[in-house]
Amino acid sequence: MKFLLKSLALLIALSLLYVTPPAGAADGGVTSTLKSSRIVRAGDGTEKHLPAERASAGDVVEYLLVYKNTSRGPIKNLLATLPVPSGMTLVEKSANPPTATFSADGKAYSEAPVHRKVTDAAGHPRREMVPQAEIRFLRWMVTKLGPGESCTLTARVRVNGPTH
Repeated sequence: MKFLLKSLALLIALSLLYVTPPAGAADGGVTSTLKSSRIVRAGDGTEKHLPAERASAGDVVEYLLVYKNTSRGPIKNLLATLPVPSGMTLVEKSANPPTATFSADGKAYSEAPVHRKVTDAAGHPRREMVPQAEIRFLRWMVTKLGPGESCTLTARVRVNGPTH
């Protein structure tokens, strides 16, 4: 039960959505919604989307973000960032559209696989791959959203198990 409450807190934390104001949105012309569902595979292999109020270790949760241009002009260069809180791991290749970039620190973004610069024990710099469990942010660039148009972005995370 305690882990379930922590998982619910993480799901609420994930709903914090960051949007960089796009060009053309001076009148506040972009609305966004975030929905979540728990993904369960049925016996026949099909996926079912169930309410995500409860999630346990190992569960997969899908986040669906919808942005709509409510202004009279086009919106350009909308940056949508989805945080992945600790206690959850981004499911590899689940970002849709697959043009998302990823970050471990929320500052440096790149396509998958994500690398970082480290210094080895001898003091030599080298690049190492960031483990999937350390990816904390996804970001999409929506280059243009016409008046009345909307776009949908999705990603899946897996609820980590308790660590002892």
